[in-house]
Amino acid sequence: MDQTTRDRIKANLFPMAHPSVEPWDGFRWHIGQNGVCDTDREHSSQALAIDVFGTLALLDSRDRIFNALLRSFDLESSGHWTVELEWPVPNTLLGEPRETQVDAVARSERFLVFMECKFSESEPGRCSQPEPLSDGAHKGLRQCSGNYELQVNPVNDKSAWCPLTAKGIKYWEHIPGLFGISSTEVHAPCPFADSRYQWMRNIVACWAQSRIEKTQPVFLVVYADVPEGPQLPAARLVRSESWALFKRSIKPNTVVRELSYLDLIDCALALHGPDSSTLRELRGWVEAKVRKIAGST
Repeated sequence: MDQTTRDRIKANLFPMAHPSVEPWDGFRWHIGQNGVCDTDREHSSQALAIDVFGTLALLDSRDRIFNALLRSFDLESSGHWTVELEWPVPNTLLGEPRETQVDAVARSERFLVFMECKFSESEPGRCSQPEPLSDGAHKGLRQCSGNYELQVNPVNDKSAWCPLTAKGIKYWEHIPGLFGISSTEVHAPCPFADSRYQWMRNIVACWAQSRIEKTQPVFLVVYADVPEGPQLPAARLVRSESWALFKRSIKPNTVVRELSYLDLIDCALALHGPDSSTLRELRGWVEAKVRKIAGST
C-alpha cells in the first residue's frame, strides 16, 4: 500500500483505533471491485467497524463493556474478553474455498460473539449459484434452479440438493440443527437463495465455531443509525417484518440481536468508567460520520 492511501485511511479512522490495525501491512484490508483498498472512503463499513471495535479492543474497560452488553441481551457473562477485527473463518470449518472474514469477533470463556457490521450497504450478499455466469465457457448457465431440490449442476454435472454441497461446502450440515429446515425435503424457493444467504452463512459460521470452542454463540448485527435522522438500509432492515421472521426461524440455542453503533457506545458510556472521555469522543466521531452519509443518500 502506498503512503498516500495509508494516510487517507488513517484520516478516516478514529485516532484511538489506529493501533488495532497494526501491523499495518498484515491487516486484512477490504478490497473494492477495482482491486484497490477502499477503507479510506467516507462510507467504508470496514472503517466504521475499526473506529468502534478497534477502539473498544484497546480500552482498559473492555471487559466491563462487553459484560454489560451481554447483560443487555439477558445473558450473564463475566471474565476476560478479547476482540479481533476481520477474523478469518477457517476454510475447514465450512469447506468454503474462499476465506470468509467476520467484521469483528469477541470472545470470553463462555461466549463467542460474531459481529456483522453495516454502514451504507443496500443489502447483504446473495447466493451466486442461481445467477447466470457472466463469463467463461459456461457463460449464461445457472448452477442452481433457485429451489432446494435434487438437481444436476450443468457446469460440473454434479448432482446434489444444493450445488454448494456438491462443491464440498458444509452449510446444509448445520442448517437443519440451526434453522430446523430439513435437508432431505424440497424447498421451493430455497430459503436462502436471496439476501438471507449472507445472514445464514455468517450465523452458521458462528454456530459451527462455537461448537468447536464449546461456547454460547451470539450473532450481533451492528448497524449505522442516528436519532431522528434518515434511515440507512440496514436500519430499515432490522426494523422490518422480514427480519423478525428470519430471526424467529433460528433455533433458540443461538442468540441473534441487532444494535446500532450509537446505542452500543451509549451502553459503554452508561458504565461511567475511566474511558468515558474516549468514548464520548468516539460517539461524536461516529455520529458525525453516520449523519454525513445518511444525509447524502
